[in-house]
Amino acid sequence: MQTDKKDWKAEIRAGVNKLRTQDNWVKYLKTQAAFYDYSFGNCVLIFSQRPTATRVAGYQSWKKLGRQVQKGAKSIKILAPMMKKKKTREEQDSLFFRAVSVFDVADTEGDDLPRMTLDCVKAENPESLLWRLQRFAQDDSVPVTFEKDTGAALGYYSPSEHRIVVNADISPIKQTTTLAHELAHSILHRKDDEVAKEHSNSFKELEAESVAYIVATHFGFKMGDNSFGYILGYNSNKDEFEKHLKTSGERIARCAKLIIGEVRKDA
Repeated sequence: MQTDKKDWKAEIRAGVNKLRTQDNWVKYLKTQAAFYDYSFGNCVLIFSQRPTATRVAGYQSWKKLGRQVQKGAKSIKILAPMMKKKKTREEQDSLFFRAVSVFDVADTEGDDLPRMTLDCVKAENPESLLWRLQRFAQDDSVPVTFEKDTGAALGYYSPSEHRIVVNADISPIKQTTTLAHELAHSILHRKDDEVAKEHSNSFKELEAESVAYIVATHFGFKMGDNSFGYILGYNSNKDEFEKHLKTSGERIARCAKLIIGEVRKDA
């Protein structure tokens, strides 16, 4: 997978194995929210090496942005795709991954950087994200209705009907985070999803709540951390947990990237 001597696959596995605690899982989700377009594996590597990182780039990339990496700064290793060119007509170009060095913005100095946040999506105005999530659902052919009679549930996704219901009586911010949660269910847990069929309900909840956490955090919203301890603790079978967590992490990262990317495009 890589040309250097370090086994980066093993590094990712070691990082994943540390994510079972609520504290580490939430910290990882904040990393994924900051680097929403990075893969799960690279976010695990960033979190393992520099959990406080908020923006990374290579040495030359920082120079192009008018910033200089400070002397003595410790690099962060992530995996970058590389293409190995064929040597003969019979061979084909092959993709491999190589560890490259990047640096956190905190280890640089120089010109101010342009804002990366969206002024039109504000945490103090949850409707600004709510209606964009509704637009995403509409484009994905998932009807969303707001109903008063949902019992104790904040909302739910019906796989058989492929529709989302959100409690009409909860606050706009709760409606927003609930819709993000149920959208994740609609993307990841449709009745024809083969991976979801193998997952326990607790893993499905972990995936949906994690996607909602990443999406909300990326746009500056606050999410509670209390549910993750229960969900992670419910998976008491260590072997089963470690088997599924990497798969779930990859699914979470892809789903959050999809939603955030469409919201940013729509904004």
